Amino acid sequence: MFFPTLRNKLTEEGEILPNQIKLPSKQPTLRWVFQLMEGVSLVTLSDFLIDN
Repeated sequence: MFFPTLRNKLTEEGEILPNQIKLPSKQPTLRWVFQLMEGVSLVTLSDFLIDN
């Protein structure tokens, strides 16, 4: 089974994330992604609510 990685998905979608010094990064570490998401407690995906 193939599970796309975050980096592959970012590349496919042409998306970037800021790195620790606010420069664009196409290959963020998973640890950095988790730090970017710190404090997010409510996410809505296609009318499906995910609450912390």
